[in-house]
Amino acid sequence: MGLFNFARPSASGTDTSVIQLALNEEIVTVPAEQAKGKTISELFTLFASQLGDTSRINRYVAAGRIVDATATPEPGTIYRGAVGSESKGRH
Repeated sequence: MGLFNFARPSASGTDTSVIQLALNEEIVTVPAEQAKGKTISELFTLFASQLGDTSRINRYVAAGRIVDATATPEPGTIYRGAVGSESKGRH
């Protein structure tokens, strides 16, 4: 049993009229029509800012793969914003 599933969700069980944005275990749904012409990064800034500090996101993940922030979002996909951990060190 693997920890990661790299398969794309099947079209039969996916709502292709929306895009879902996940951050901090919460999800916001964006109609695909409103996402047209925007990048994944722009979607998080516009629609997911209430979920957390989107300026701290250092990578976007969809279906277990890292996605470029400037990529065009695909309807029916869940995009997760990942925030890198901050380590505190001695000065």
